[in-house]
Amino acid sequence: MREFINANETIRESDSKTIQAAIQAACEDGCRTAVVPRYNKRTGGTKWMIFESIKLPHDFTLILDNCWLEQDKGAYDNMFTNEFADCGDYLQDASH
Repeated sequence: MREFINANETIRESDSKTIQAAIQAACEDGCRTAVVPRYNKRTGGTKWMIFESIKLPHDFTLILDNCWLEQDKGAYDNMFTNEFADCGDYLQDASH
């Protein structure tokens, strides 16, 4: 198990999806920690544009390491959301 997953290791077609992929990789690895660094390897800059909500699982650490996150123009969503925010029956389901 690694200490953390760096978002620059999970590059996707958007910054939101890149960060989400790092979160998923950290859950699969078992470290349950992801880091969003200052430098964005996907764009070659220091800004991370967020167009869709990044879903955070329970018992997870997301480290924002001196990075600049900005909501993309036209984005009408929260930057971060609990992964079960739109699952109203989650707390009532004893199987979780």
